[in-house]
Amino acid sequence: MSTLVLATLILVGCNADTAPTEPAASRVEPEPVADPLAWLDAPQPEQRISTTLEELPASFPAGSPLKLHVASLKRVDIPLSTPLDIPAEPETFGEALADSLNQVGAEMVLHNNRLMIMAAREAQYALTTRIYDLSSVDTDRQTALAEAVYGAVTGANWLSVDGLGGTAELDPESSTLTVTQSFRAQEQIRRFLSREIGEPVSFQPATNPEQ
Repeated sequence: MSTLVLATLILVGCNADTAPTEPAASRVEPEPVADPLAWLDAPQPEQRISTTLEELPASFPAGSPLKLHVASLKRVDIPLSTPLDIPAEPETFGEALADSLNQVGAEMVLHNNRLMIMAAREAQYALTTRIYDLSSVDTDRQTALAEAVYGAVTGANWLSVDGLGGTAELDPESSTLTVTQSFRAQEQIRRFLSREIGEPVSFQPATNPEQ
């Protein structure tokens, strides 16, 4: 299936130089957790977390998958000293963190098994493709879920007349839903489908390709 060729690009002003790069000095660091998505699915701490963007990765034990894309944040004038307040209200830590980052104009993007925190206006171009397995529900339910994903996410850009944005396509023969969207939208879709199906939805690829 051609959709399995999942090359994720970040294109800002059609300038390839805006693609995420890691400073050479920061490449030697502890290995991140094996599954960043499971890390995001952890229960939200009971107490609110107050920190700054710069201090956020260090606010967690060694092995945290969080990492700042400093160049991206600087390009849109988001100071590293920006306060970040992570409430204890949403169901999972990932939802709370995504909401808090969104309030300061930042988003997460999965890159080399790390959750890179970058400018939201650039992250929206980092589209990834996931093929969700809907075989556990009947065909009518599959169709309903495929239609519902468009309204199940916030802050997502869907395909416009100029060809920009994400897509969602159901394949009844394989009972799969192929979605191309930003990482934030994919995570909202993953949680939505899991809630609707009543069990964690599986998808391919397990992690996004290098960006």
